[in-house]
Amino acid sequence: MKLHHLASLLVLLLFTAGGGLAQTDMMDVVYLKSGTIVRGMIIEQVPNKSLRIETTDGNILVFTFEEIEKIAKERRSESPGNPARISVAHPDEKSAVTAGLLSVLLPGAGQYYIGETGVGLLHTGLFAGGIVLALTAGSRDFSRTESTSFGTSTTSGDEPTAWLYVGLGISGATLVWSVVDAVTRTNDYNRNLQSAQLDRKRGAQSEQRSVAWAVIPLPDGVAFGISVKL
Repeated sequence: MKLHHLASLLVLLLFTAGGGLAQTDMMDVVYLKSGTIVRGMIIEQVPNKSLRIETTDGNILVFTFEEIEKIAKERRSESPGNPARISVAHPDEKSAVTAGLLSVLLPGAGQYYIGETGVGLLHTGLFAGGIVLALTAGSRDFSRTESTSFGTSTTSGDEPTAWLYVGLGISGATLVWSVVDAVTRTNDYNRNLQSAQLDRKRGAQSEQRSVAWAVIPLPDGVAFGISVKL
């Protein structure tokens, strides 16, 4: 009988621990109408007005319900990247895969895609210059005359020069460089968008908090007044 009760208690403890772990493995996810996705823990919610969410890196953000599209929960293991940070689905966000493929087709095209025109022109120019070098200086005419028992024979044609390999090397190296650079710059571009979005939100919320003071003269002295807006 005691073993039966002990087994029941162990099963209950296992279910309780499992439920607790499952609960701690979940996080709140706020989807905004602007495309922003905020992951963290909701610490305050005023029905039909606003909510306050805290990310694990210490940021506390406040959103009105007019800004929110939906609220959900998801497992931390399913969250991409750092689950505490804001991930921005910004209209100007670019695809690193697209940038890389464009640079495969034409070195520099991936840089044009994210607005890095100067870098793109450099890559395109190096790639095109290598091709031109290989085509114009990569071969030379030759003519050889050989003596045989039947007389002399002349052989003529084209033969490659060292410039052929130099030009192809420049073009090939530029192609690889352009693809890697396009992917890297696109990821940086998207991270800058996320940072700018977060900074704007922080700035908007800091403007909502203000402290003002005033000195009010009275017949028998002065009075100090302080106004705090949170």
